[in-house]
Parts: sequence; structure tokens; C-alpha cells
Amino acid sequence: MHAMDEHPAGSQASDHAGRSAPRSSAPGSSLIERLGLPNLRGRRGLVSAILIDSFGSGIFLPFAVLYATVVARIPIATTGLILSLCAACALPTAPVAGTLVDRFGAQRLVIAAQLIQAAGFAGYPFITTPIALFACGFAVAVGNQAYFAANGAFVAQLAPPDQRARWFALLGACRSAGLGAGAPLSGLALIFARGDGYRLLAGANALSFIVAAALIARVALPEKSGMGVAPTPAGSSGSARSMEDSLLGRVVGVVRAFGGYRPVLRDTPVLGFTATNVAFSLIVISFSIVLPLYILGPLHLPIWAPGAVFGLNTALVVVAQTSFARWIERYRRTRALAFSAGLFAIALLLLSGLAYLSRRAAGLGRWTLLGLVIALLIYTAAELVMAPLKNALIADAAPDALRGRYLAFYHLSWSAASTIGPAALTALFALGAGWVWLALTGVALSALVALCRLDSALPLHAVRASRRNPLYAP
Repeated sequence: MHAMDEHPAGSQASDHAGRSAPRSSAPGSSLIERLGLPNLRGRRGLVSAILIDSFGSGIFLPFAVLYATVVARIPIATTGLILSLCAACALPTAPVAGTLVDRFGAQRLVIAAQLIQAAGFAGYPFITTPIALFACGFAVAVGNQAYFAANGAFVAQLAPPDQRARWFALLGACRSAGLGAGAPLSGLALIFARGDGYRLLAGANALSFIVAAALIARVALPEKSGMGVAPTPAGSSGSARSMEDSLLGRVVGVVRAFGGYRPVLRDTPVLGFTATNVAFSLIVISFSIVLPLYILGPLHLPIWAPGAVFGLNTALVVVAQTSFARWIERYRRTRALAFSAGLFAIALLLLSGLAYLSRRAAGLGRWTLLGLVIALLIYTAAELVMAPLKNALIADAAPDALRGRYLAFYHLSWSAASTIGPAALTALFALGAGWVWLALTGVALSALVALCRLDSALPLHAVRASRRNPLYAP
């Protein structure tokens, strides 16, 4: 970590009035600081919503493809094709959601996205045909795209700039905890409920989105916020303001706002940073798509190994994410992200070497498993550094009035990787087990170089967040 610049000592040690901010002696505050948690005052509803939403998804997602096959008797190949088509058709949702966020506010869009997903999953118990599966799957895909396009802006609106990385870290840990807790319970539901268990899982997931939406609606917004408020030009008449507030005026405003993506497309540093997230996303996707095949195929490890590997990764993220966010916030975000890209490259090279080792020598199962665990630990460390910083950086780099569109455009990088990743990664895997990891090593190193070059191009306040902690403000 020596390559990363630390903040100068005392550079952010005083408040806006120039007075030192006395540290609170309350035990709770010091514990929150040591754990790397943000200030949760008035925001616990948001944390609860993420936990409940993720818990419901964790219950249903392991059986999302199997559900249509078992309940509706739709062939599994047809089910996969329909769900992929739903995801592709929902891709334009993200830029639309970004415009709506800047026009009407992030909170409203997050609530709407949760309710759309609830409606989609509520229809799953009644699926009997491929057309019905497409209708429900499309609603879920649209809601999912809108949610992730709007939620980043919502978090950025609620969290002070020097706490955004911690908030993204906490919410990421909560999402992993919810998914990890929901998955085992889904198996129990199927055991005890038999055939109706699948419908029970879909209904529970729909209910989780409704409860999450209700909790989000109760979160109080900051008193002063420009997000989602369209400014009224000085000197405009009362009739003009009335027209602006009317339904027709809002529709016209939305149509005009679509031209607001031009500043995003002209922001070259942000475009470059978004491209690095395509690289990160491809690496993350590879661990869910290719790694299980790699473990059971070329590495010849036991059938329990993939579950153990992913369980270890989830546990580490839940336990260590916020502490990593606290530790890493003293460094320049771009250099910390470059460091995580380097860690990814090391983990990927180690995985490639394991394939070579398994071909050259037999009877090394224990050593192969040890190498896999080491690679996973390095990968998880890179993930813990990367996850909160990239979201916080893009939220800070965006102008306040355009944050919804900036974050929606940035979200498209994950959608692009999710679209091209499965086909590209499986094609490489078919050529040889080691090739996919070598190719991804090149992707990680390219991201590392790009982030080093972007270090001086991105706005300084986004690269180097304030260390002043609002918990200790007078």
C-alpha cells in the first residue's frame, strides 16, 4: 500500500469555522468508528430495507430458473432464453431512471422500482406459459435496473461526502448478509412445503420488496437537497410555475431532460472510469459463472468445494467490509482501486497456475484446495477494497444536478459486463481452463493502468474524500 497517497495529517481536522472538532467520548461512537460504520442516526430504515430486500432475493434467486421448469413445466433452455431476453429488453431502463431521478428525486424512483419488482414476483405463482414468464421476468428486470440506477443517487443524497464510502460498504455487507441468510432457508421451505414451496418462495420475495419500499418511504430526506428538484428560472411567472407543476409540464420536463446526457458523454475522465468498472464487473462475474465449473472440472475438487468457497467469500464480506472501508479511506481512491486491480491480477494468475499444476501432477488435491483458498482470500481482499470506493467516487465526481444520470450511465457498465460476460467467459473456458484466467489478468492490469492515469484527471474532491467525521462534529 505504499504507492497510495495518504491525506496530510490534520488537513481535515477542523470544521468549517476553523475550530477543532472535539471527539465524542461516548462508547457507542468510538465503537462505530472502530467498526468503520457510518452515522446511522435516522437512516436505520434504509439498512433494514436492504436486509429485507436481500433476504427475500436470497430465498428465491437460487431457484429462479428452476421455478419455471418445475411449476410451469417450461423447458429449462426456453426459460434461460426468456430470462436473458428480459434482461436485454430492460437495458434502456437505467438511462431512463437516471433522468427520472434528476427530475423527481431518487427516493421516489427507489420505491417505484421496489414495487415493480414486487409486482413481477407476485405474478410468478400464476405463470403457466412462456408469455407469462416473459411478462413477470421483464417487470423484475425493469425494476432491478431502475433500482440500481436510482439507489446510488439515493445513498449519495443521504450520506455526507466523507461518509459515502462507508455507507456503500455497509449496504454491500447487508446485501451479502441477506442473500447468505436467505439461501439456506429456501431449501428448508422446499423440504417442508414440497410442491407449493416454490410458490411460497416467490410470494415471500414479493412481500420483501413491499416491506422494503415501505421502509424506504419512511426515510427522512435532508432538508437541503437539490436532487430531484427542477430549478425554476428567476423571474418566471406564477402561471409558468403552475404549468411546470402540472402533469403535462412534468412530462415535457422529462423529455427535455434526456438531452442532459450530453454532459456525461463529454466527461472523458468519467467515461474512462466507467470503462474500468466494466473490467471489474467482468472479473466479479467470472467468479460466479466460471469458478464453479473450474473447481469441479479441471481442478477435480470435491462437490462441496464451490459452496464452501462462496460461503467463505460471503462471510468475509459481511464481517470485514465496513472495517476495510474505514482503513482504506485515508488513501486516494483511484490508487486504492488500482491496488485492488493488482490484487485481482494476482488472484487470477494463481488460479491459472492451479490449472497447470492439476494437469502436471496427480494426487495434489490438498495443495490445489489450499491454492484455491489463497486465491479466494486475495480476490476477497480486492473486492473489499473495490466495492465501496468505486460507487463513492462516481457519486462525488457527478455534479449534484446530474448525479442521477451520471450514476445511471455508470450502472450501464455492470449491465454491459453482465450481457457480454457469460458468452465470452464460457467461450474462453471451452478453449482451455487457464485461458479465461489469463485473459482476465490482462483485463485487471488494463484497469490498473487506466486508474493510475485517471488519478490526476478526475476531480480532486472525488479522488480524495474528506476525513472529517460528522460523528464528532460539534
